[in-house]
Amino acid sequence: MYDMDKNLYRLTQQLSDDFKGIIDYEDGLLFDLGLFTIVWLDATKAKYGWIVPDINRFKNIDGISIDFLQELIRVGQEIEQMNPEFKGIFSELCFYKIDRIPAKVCWSHFRKYIRLVSIVDMAIDTAGTFVQKVLEMIFKKEGEQITPDSIRKLMAHLVTIQDNAKIADPFLGIGGNLIEVHQRVVKSGFNQNNIQFYGQEINSRTYLLAKLNFLLNGIENFDIRLGDSIREPKFIQANTLLKMDYILSDIPFGLRSWGYEEAVHELYSRFKYGIPSKSFAEWALIQHILASLKNNGKAIVTIPKGPLFRANEYKIRQGIVEDDLIECIIELPDSIYATTNIPVNMIIFNKDKSQDRKEKILLIDASHMEVEKERGQKKLSDEQLEYIADIYYGGLCIDGISQFITNETVRKHEYNLNLIEYLKIEALKDKLTDMIELRDVAQKIFRGVQIPKKTFESVKKGKNKSHYILSLSDINEDRIILDSNSLVEPQQRWVKNYEIKEGDVVLSARGTVIKSAVVEAGLPPTIASGNLVVIRLKKNRYNPYVLKFYLDSPLGKTLLEGLQTGTSVTVINPSNLEKLMVPKVDITEQTELANRILENENAYKEAIREAEERKKLTIQSIYQELGIINL
Repeated sequence: MYDMDKNLYRLTQQLSDDFKGIIDYEDGLLFDLGLFTIVWLDATKAKYGWIVPDINRFKNIDGISIDFLQELIRVGQEIEQMNPEFKGIFSELCFYKIDRIPAKVCWSHFRKYIRLVSIVDMAIDTAGTFVQKVLEMIFKKEGEQITPDSIRKLMAHLVTIQDNAKIADPFLGIGGNLIEVHQRVVKSGFNQNNIQFYGQEINSRTYLLAKLNFLLNGIENFDIRLGDSIREPKFIQANTLLKMDYILSDIPFGLRSWGYEEAVHELYSRFKYGIPSKSFAEWALIQHILASLKNNGKAIVTIPKGPLFRANEYKIRQGIVEDDLIECIIELPDSIYATTNIPVNMIIFNKDKSQDRKEKILLIDASHMEVEKERGQKKLSDEQLEYIADIYYGGLCIDGISQFITNETVRKHEYNLNLIEYLKIEALKDKLTDMIELRDVAQKIFRGVQIPKKTFESVKKGKNKSHYILSLSDINEDRIILDSNSLVEPQQRWVKNYEIKEGDVVLSARGTVIKSAVVEAGLPPTIASGNLVVIRLKKNRYNPYVLKFYLDSPLGKTLLEGLQTGTSVTVINPSNLEKLMVPKVDITEQTELANRILENENAYKEAIREAEERKKLTIQSIYQELGIINL
């Protein structure tokens, strides 16, 4: 079977070299996409009813003259005039920089696309995979977020389309989520004409790319519009939002200027659960989606982990949970996006849950699935996608992977929706015996001082340098090794509030890798910086070496992970650390355990030293036997 998509993609990659030094790589790809679109329209006009100028007109034109370029521009204009759905595709997108391309290059590329399509007797139907790959190439080059293949396919797996369904994505991008659903519908034999697709996109260039993506995938029944879905929603009916059956959206990450000011005075009652801060848009976008659903509608949304537990969005989560709108939360592997490695979750909202799922949320942990890697980006296999879908549809509870939690349980956890809290922490707590909270044995838990860069540079130049500033980078191999460049003349309040003492346990407060160390005797006067948390224990209650050993254990790391908050940068707050469960052990027994821990550590280090010495001697011996000079 002739693989049109694969060969088109290969040809486009080869032709892209011709644009080097002429126009940008992305613009070259778009130009070739425009050439192919003209050929594709001619090939499919009988099926789709396009009104297309006869491309045979080019046979009588000198391909290396400017006449060819002018005729190509005219053809693009005629297509846009005769087929309104193509408005802007050629004039504003594909042929935008045509005047900078030599006619000879244009003619050569055009002929090659015609020749390739003619191989299949002009019977080409769609070129969806080819178009998607080209658009991904463009977006990756520009560093923009594009919905990964795994996300699109999983969303399509998790909806069961009904007749006359309205399916939307108000934050459309290039339309990949809706196109994936369309392809799945076609493969299943469902009548695609019974489905209507809607989308809105804020970026004019991306909007045109989305239109082209729909058209080259053979989708006719779509209505996509240009504009800001929060500030100016386009799908309005009788002064209210047009209601959809399904909404599938990979909402933009890290959006700052999302329309906070407009939301305060908005007209469509979208933000009934509260208006989030100016800095975090996710729950604003989600509330727009929920307000756009029918009373029996379903939405699937991808978001970073932060919105699931950020304290300042507590009230919004509370309202949505109490209205019983969340049906399922799926945690996905990190690095599934090409542009970020932050952890991502998929939430399924359902306004019409089945009776057996009311007042419940299904949690699915797919974060640790063994996944394929392609250029650093993770990808779920078709079998894994089916597995996740089977868990969702079947409501399966699998130890360590999935379980139902009740809304009442979420209430007890103050509407924290972080999966680790339930799938790992709760399961562990049920098994743990003789445990106490860290605050019961701690004299004090505090975070280090935040020192602005300018202030730090200033105190480094002070005349009365007396203290070092301890940073995360100074903790190496579980020991504190101070940097001589961090000796400063401290402010008096730093010494009073943030100086560490012998026996303190210091713990990294920021980042995914948790490091810890015990402050040993003889350490010069030192102040903890803001990326560290200091645990000062009651000497008669807990041994610091035992606590550090516990924090470094698999159980300790898992429990610490559950305390982390934040989206792009995770942090451990002292108030959360106070609640950490630690083993309840008599202090006398702890002293014996600490001695064993230190003896084992010293024996390990000595064994390493002896092994390194043996290796060195062996190497020297072999050098001598070979007559090699050791430089």
